[in-house]
Amino acid sequence: GVGTVVKLYGEGFLEKGNHVVTAFEDFGEVSSNDGEMLEITIKGPFPEEFLKKNAEFYKKEKFTMNYQIAVMNDSGNSNFVSFTFLFYE
Repeated sequence: GVGTVVKLYGEGFLEKGNHVVTAFEDFGEVSSNDGEMLEITIKGPFPEEFLKKNAEFYKKEKFTMNYQIAVMNDSGNSNFVSFTFLFYE
């Protein structure tokens, strides 16, 4: 859900200039201290106020959405990796 910290593990990440994207979010440039891990915080596909207003419905219906995430940098583009976004906590 919103605020979840996601750690992406791989190789070929740059100290600066890793561009992390999903179909719903653009995290901009994300740095890597070791070239093997990036860390982002999920904002979600809708404004947080909207999610809070509808939280009971999402929780009752166990509403989720499939996310695809990728990393691009000067070394190339990663494959897309899927994870599930929870609209409820």
